[in-house]
Amino acid sequence: MSKDIPSLMFRFLRYAVLLSAVLPLVMAVANTSAQSIADPMSRPARRIPAGFQAVMLDITRAGDTLVSVGERGIVLFSKNNGKDWIQANVPVSVTLTAVSFVDERRGWAVGHSGIILHSDDGGENWVVQLNGVRAAELIAQQADADTGPDRERRQRQAKMFLNDGADKPFLAVAFENEKLGFAVGAYGLAFRTEDGGATWIPWVNRVANPDGMNIYAIHLHGDTWTLAGEQGFFAQSVDDGRNFHQIKTPYRGSYFTLSAAGPGRLILGGLRGHAFFYMDATSAFEPIHAQVASTLVSSVTLNGGNRIFVNQAGQWLALRDHALSLTPTPEGAPANALAVAPDGTLWAATWRGLARFSMLQDGEAGKPEEEAKK
Repeated sequence: MSKDIPSLMFRFLRYAVLLSAVLPLVMAVANTSAQSIADPMSRPARRIPAGFQAVMLDITRAGDTLVSVGERGIVLFSKNNGKDWIQANVPVSVTLTAVSFVDERRGWAVGHSGIILHSDDGGENWVVQLNGVRAAELIAQQADADTGPDRERRQRQAKMFLNDGADKPFLAVAFENEKLGFAVGAYGLAFRTEDGGATWIPWVNRVANPDGMNIYAIHLHGDTWTLAGEQGFFAQSVDDGRNFHQIKTPYRGSYFTLSAAGPGRLILGGLRGHAFFYMDATSAFEPIHAQVASTLVSSVTLNGGNRIFVNQAGQWLALRDHALSLTPTPEGAPANALAVAPDGTLWAATWRGLARFSMLQDGEAGKPEEEAKK
């Protein structure tokens, strides 16, 4: 046994020397990793090379400008119907999930880490209005001041937000005008602004969502705000967004898309192709039969009035009467969102960038004409 002592001592000393040499490198890597986690909320989006096919998650119109948002803080805009795309100046590099404009200049984008961004120049430049750290603090402050019967549950929820940090994404955003708007997202995250985002107010206590279901979609039609999300969650406000009450839906799966289908009439779509008309006046749901059972993710109304839905399988469906029927599906990556350009062409935000389509008769889409180039 004594013969092994020098050998063991040598090994120990060798490992100690190696550890002393490697430890600074390990710590440097750890620090770099920690910074890389924290940095996306303060690190500007990296400039992407021409032709780079980023994952784009949403697209909308800002007057005559198309604006699309996606991974790593990438925002692209085009002022000539998508002929040329320019990358916007964005102060964060978190994934952006949704974008909405109220006119040709003023818009908001939301995304991971509880980020809310604002642009007042048509999407060319963006500033941070809220991040997840501040959002959690505001929720906790509001819960501490609550004196209602639900105070204990709200404080538990607020503690969860604080402990988890800035890990909860906003998933949808909508504005009634340049002042009043909402941002909603994971675990029932809900904020309201009445001054264009200069201040954001926690609205979790105003939404009847005790189980903290994810909210995937928000829509304003007339003077009624509607939310939809996880496990059949569906809620409305008829008092200008001050309070949201839950409404039971015929299907308990998740909903991802909300859109208007005329005055007082909504279309609700989600998992496995489940879709419904919802009538405000009667609070009644009418089923819409889908030809295929794949999750509906987005829809758009074309200039001629036809409505196109896209599903997770990459298929396109046209709404006719009370049915969603397959229409010739364009080649390329599945679309996450659709928008009609000023010249009537249809643009899709996809997993491989942006793609443009010429629309044929009766809502059918032709093959992609081109993929977006920066």
